[in-house]
Amino acid sequence: MSLEDPRVKSVLARLHQAAGWSEIPRIIATLPSVARGFAKEGAGAIEPALFRTSYIAVSPEQGRFLYVTARAIDAKRIVEFGTSYGISTLY
Repeated sequence: MSLEDPRVKSVLARLHQAAGWSEIPRIIATLPSVARGFAKEGAGAIEPALFRTSYIAVSPEQGRFLYVTARAIDAKRIVEFGTSYGISTLY
């Protein structure tokens, strides 16, 4: 199966639509306070609740890069660390 398969295209289009980029402004707005806390207290200062519901999916361009890279190196195993919408998993 490839990215050109109509079934894959359809699912990716639906997931990208659902993911949108609506979370980005909210995440960006929290970055100054996260940076200040990190500078004062280290990684322990980052409030996990700020990011508990903030999902940033890979873009179609990033996904195609992931796909092409994995194919180019003939990857046999790929590890997915965390998921938001499952988009990067499909790529």
